[in-house]
Amino acid sequence: NTLENPVFVDFLGYQAASPPGAAALALSTQADVILAISIRQPNGKYRLVFHPPFETIRTGNKKADVIANTQQYMNAIEKY
Repeated sequence: NTLENPVFVDFLGYQAASPPGAAALALSTQADVILAISIRQPNGKYRLVFHPPFETIRTGNKKADVIANTQQYMNAIEKY
């Protein structure tokens, strides 16, 4: 849960206060958002997994677009 200016999206079946920064930045700058996950391996080392850039959802409704984009990021994180 994020405490400062969160957006609420579904995460593992619950409404979770989520950080909107990545979505807001992508919408403002047209920068790509790429998910990077660090997974600890049995030997204590880490494996980095990089996903392809998300397709930014742009409907013209900034508030709805921030929520929709944040939701797609959280959907990808759920798998881990």
